[in-house]
This record gives sequence, C-alpha cells and structure tokens, in this order.
Amino acid sequence: EGLAQSLSGAKVVSVNAAQAVFSIPIADPETPAAVAEALTAQATLDRKGGHVAAVEIRSIKPFKPASVAKIKSMRQLQVYRPIAPGGPVLMHASEADAEGSAMFKAFVSKARLAYSEYEAVDAGPRAVK
Repeated sequence: EGLAQSLSGAKVVSVNAAQAVFSIPIADPETPAAVAEALTAQATLDRKGGHVAAVEIRSIKPFKPASVAKIKSMRQLQVYRPIAPGGPVLMHASEADAEGSAMFKAFVSKARLAYSEYEAVDAGPRAVK
C-alpha cells in the first residue's frame, strides 16, 4: 500500500532506449516533513530488461533528523541486476554516503556493499498477506 502510494506520484525525468528515470516523492508518513523536503528520490528502469535497475535517495539541502544532529549531505543508492540471464532481479550493490555532525562532532561516513555468489535455496511459496 505504501509503495503504491509513493509510486502514484512518480514523474518521468528522462527516457531513452535503454532506461527511464522517474522522480519519486518521499511519502513515508513517519518521515518528518522537514526531512522529506530535504530529500529527493529517483528510480531507474532498465527498459530492455523490464526491471528496476537502481533507486537513489539524496539530499538536496542540509537537514536535521534530530535536535542534536545535522546532515550536510547524504546519498543512498541500491543497484539491481538479474543474477543470471532470465533469472530473478536482486540487489547487486548498495552505497551510502553521509556528511554532517551529531552531538557536536563532525562525521563523514561512506559504505559500499557488493552482493555476489547467490545460491538458490529450496523453499516453498510464501503466503501473501
């Protein structure tokens, strides 16, 4: 329900033969308005593969997620790829960068994760709620 609501406000940013990029509103009801206004989100659709290739959330201005913290800039990126030709699309990489201060101490944080060597497991279908 939340995903469908967020995607209902998606707008096309650019389109070419390989991909389509959409802006997505930050519509999480638990995100404070001041934080949501400081962020922008985009999704990239792989048009040939027919799947989401990337989702990126980044700040467009500094914001305060808490009274003792200030984020000068942040970016989160998740990249998705098929694990094999014709196979399921799973997260291939995740990146997160942030710069700011918390409790009067400056910080810079960078994280990179790569996912590989996926292994199929024998599991039955899950019930849909």
